[in-house]
Amino acid sequence: MEAGGLLDAGHVQPDSFTCGAQSVVMARAVHDDDMARALLTRHREEPSHLGQLVLATHRELVAAGTGTGAPWPRRLGTPPWAVARALTASSGTLHSVRLVGWWNVATRYEQIRAALRAGMPVPLFVGSTTMPRHVVLAVPRPDGSGSPHTVDVHDPATGRLSSFDAASWCTRRLQNGRWPVPWFVVLPQQTPTAPAVTGASLDQASTSTSASASTSTSRDS
Repeated sequence: MEAGGLLDAGHVQPDSFTCGAQSVVMARAVHDDDMARALLTRHREEPSHLGQLVLATHRELVAAGTGTGAPWPRRLGTPPWAVARALTASSGTLHSVRLVGWWNVATRYEQIRAALRAGMPVPLFVGSTTMPRHVVLAVPRPDGSGSPHTVDVHDPATGRLSSFDAASWCTRRLQNGRWPVPWFVVLPQQTPTAPAVTGASLDQASTSTSASASTSTSRDS
């Protein structure tokens, strides 16, 4: 994987609405070594280029909209199903949106770890106890470095890599920034599909508000 330097290069999302779009750009770079090398070289020569690409990607993602033909409001960020469609197209593996609740938080952690072991990045929608507010990208380790008991994440708010462990995930007290509570994950399926496949499925439980019962509180990074 050639994206390691890019993921920790310090590129901050260009505005407050594009954390999801930057996560998609970085996920695409994880899937494509040539893209990762080209982006890192271009970022060093012209730092504004990556921001322009993220903004263009955000326009692409919100234009896909709600699936009804209407665009998604840009100021609401990037919807998780648009992220799932984008990763399905770039990886050739079907991705779907999964709710994280108190009843499955440990299972979701193991699913994230399994995807990373398979070399697949995983977007994580995190927030406060009341709503999702930010997107970070869990990324595979190319060389087995780091602790086997933690998950590395690229945070578009800082442009840097950090990590969390099972305890902070399962107690919904992530320490990676302002938003400690996991809400959704965008996970790959086991069976590869054609890149043209689109669409994302939410858990039937996605309408549940049980996740807000967590006692975690938001904290600044």
